[in-house]
Amino acid sequence: MNTAVILESTQLNAFNKSMNAYKEIYEQFVNDASFLWILRSIAIEQPHYDSESIAELEQRIDAQIDGLMTSIEDSWELCLDGL
Repeated sequence: MNTAVILESTQLNAFNKSMNAYKEIYEQFVNDASFLWILRSIAIEQPHYDSESIAELEQRIDAQIDGLMTSIEDSWELCLDGL
């Protein structure tokens, strides 16, 4: 087997292991973002929520999405799995 192929395979395996280490974090970002989006969709219909409270929910959603954007491909895969 070619040395370059072995090296590339080893690097790929190391990369996959490092991404698996963060998988739970990305799953939490997905879960939190979806939960907060449901809260927001309910809040905009409720008279006791003011624009400041809705803006706070939107900031929390943005924070989760920012976390997901650190690894777009892995995050997208988790989002699709959540559907």
